[in-house]
Amino acid sequence: MTAQSHPRQSRLALACLIWLGWLGVTLLFRFGPSGLSGSVSAIIQESAGLVLTLIPSPQDSESRQSTDATLDQLRAENRELKLALATLQLERDQLRDAGVLLRQRAESRLMNVEAVPARVVGAQGISAGDQTSLLAALGRRDGLVGEELVLDGDGLLIDQGADCGIDPDRLVVAGKALLGRTENVGRWTSRVQPVTDTAFRIGVRLVRPSPLGPVQGARGILSGQGNGCTLNDVPATEAVAVGDLVYTDSLVSPAGEPIYCGRVTAATVEPTASHWTIEVTPLHSPEKVPARVEVLRAEWNAERMTFDGSATLR
Repeated sequence: MTAQSHPRQSRLALACLIWLGWLGVTLLFRFGPSGLSGSVSAIIQESAGLVLTLIPSPQDSESRQSTDATLDQLRAENRELKLALATLQLERDQLRDAGVLLRQRAESRLMNVEAVPARVVGAQGISAGDQTSLLAALGRRDGLVGEELVLDGDGLLIDQGADCGIDPDRLVVAGKALLGRTENVGRWTSRVQPVTDTAFRIGVRLVRPSPLGPVQGARGILSGQGNGCTLNDVPATEAVAVGDLVYTDSLVSPAGEPIYCGRVTAATVEPTASHWTIEVTPLHSPEKVPARVEVLRAEWNAERMTFDGSATLR
């Protein structure tokens, strides 16, 4: 007997067993006691109902999408709470050490920050996912002569430009996390340099956990590396660990408000090295570009300025 005959005999035996089983159930329904037949029928109906409940429905899919969106919002709010707690810890230490706490209240800020909404309508030189498309809805009747919507360089193309008060070097966020900065601004569109671009640089600061809660840690320079980022210029004497959160330094953030950038995913330091080697995974990757973004535009608060341009104090 060959090895190939065993699977055939096994399948034949299984088919016979299934046939005999259904024959037994049929005979039981036909000639068995009425009570037993009713019980078996009820079991079969309940089993069929259970199978139907396990089949996913469109409503279940929509519910899962809604749950995922809620979880993303809760994660963003959790990051904001950690940052706020770390800021309070820092202010408490300043108060204890210097005896003076310089608290900047919202109503006394010298700069106002406005978030200008925009859509990602295309990309130049990088992969921008499946949700972007080329903007081509205007023509000569609208004043176009051929190159108004095309900007030099590589990056993401958004549908807001100088007509909306957008300037170069404005930070761009999506979902309360840093996406990049405006680099080339046209009349109706702007090109955004992503945080992962190899020429991208920005000052950042770590927020790390401690027994007393999140605290602000070392400062460094966040640099794009194509698919991710690195955190450079962090002295080896500073405390760094995987899982630390990375925020823009308040010194370079609009109105001093830190913006979430990503999370430390690798951190090593050689015994003789003077600085850490740190890898950072940003929240927004080149493979998944958000469809809607916000351009942060900071302006001086005229109500807090005197006639000669100096800041008023209270």
